[in-house]
Amino acid sequence: MEDAEGNIRGYRMLLMDNYSSHLTWQFIQYALSRKIVLVALPPHSTHKLQPLDVGCFGPLQHYYGEEVDNFCRYGHTGVNKEYFMKLYPTARTKAFTRETICNAWKATGLLPYNPTAVLKTLPNAEPSASLQSITGVGPQTPRTPKTVKDLQSLRDQIAESTTERLDGMLKSPIQRRLEKLFKAAIGFATDAYIQREENKKFQAFKMDKKSSRRLLSKGRVLTQEDVDRLKAEDLEKQELAAQKLA
Repeated sequence: MEDAEGNIRGYRMLLMDNYSSHLTWQFIQYALSRKIVLVALPPHSTHKLQPLDVGCFGPLQHYYGEEVDNFCRYGHTGVNKEYFMKLYPTARTKAFTRETICNAWKATGLLPYNPTAVLKTLPNAEPSASLQSITGVGPQTPRTPKTVKDLQSLRDQIAESTTERLDGMLKSPIQRRLEKLFKAAIGFATDAYIQREENKKFQAFKMDKKSSRRLLSKGRVLTQEDVDRLKAEDLEKQELAAQKLA
């Protein structure tokens, strides 16, 4: 927004996906000059973080379907571009109400800001192993640990169970050997995790070096550095194209 003298008053934030075609250096530079803070959502997260995806497109699809059903009852067998432009505005008006839009922002945890709103929709990590097969409580088969947290949870469960059932009689030598085993497994799992993360960064770096417009694989605020990088990529492409024509 501008005041009477044409000065921009305050900052605005624009949430957007991380798709490469939306992120040109001209667009980012224009936004920065107009005090628009661009926040790129993490890849593959719009179904959880984008209000339109979470709370608006569903009702829109429902009401548009109703409009098409009513339209076809009068003998029409299809919806062309002309009829679409007549049906869509009505469906959009019914779907994009103030209540629906506010609920969509609330469900994504963006307004009011509440990360828990999204985190609680994610599947909880269940204990990866059960002690029932070890203690004889039941026939359930333990699950294979997949994360360091799973390994630590399994170790704690075994330690607690053997202490309760055998009054500490298993402290030596089995528990000591199990403790050594879990320490080694946690170390291996940690190293593997670090290596996977480094590999992700390396792959993202390779993509960037090939003049891809795709940003690093994480959501973040776009800055002047992104403008300079994308601008340099455009210049490099133009020089290569000119060399081919020469």
